[in-house]
Amino acid sequence: MLLARQAECVATLDREAMHFESIFQVHIAGRLHLCWFDVRGQAGGSVDSSPLEVDKLHVEFWRECVDSSAPLLKFTHVVNFVPSSILDAIRQRERMLAAGAI
Repeated sequence: MLLARQAECVATLDREAMHFESIFQVHIAGRLHLCWFDVRGQAGGSVDSSPLEVDKLHVEFWRECVDSSAPLLKFTHVVNFVPSSILDAIRQRERMLAAGAI
C-alpha cells in the first residue's frame, strides 16, 4: 500500500517534521520483519494523530501486522556520515518547519 501511494506518503512528511524515512524488510525463519529508519525534527506531529487517509491506513496496517509480543531489536547509534551540505539543508528545513513556512 505504501509503495502504491508513495507520493501521498511523501506529502505527510512535513506534518511529521520528518526529513527522510526509509523502510527495510528481511525474512527470518519464514517471518517478515520490517525496520524503519528516519531523520526527523523535534516538533513533528504523530502519525497517530494525523487526519490524512494514508496515515490512517498506515496505522491500521501497523496494528494488524505488528506482533507487539515479539522482542524489539535495540540498536545503539554509533556514528553518522553526512556531508555538511546535507546537514545544512536539514537545518534550513527545520527552521522553515518551525516558522510554519512549509
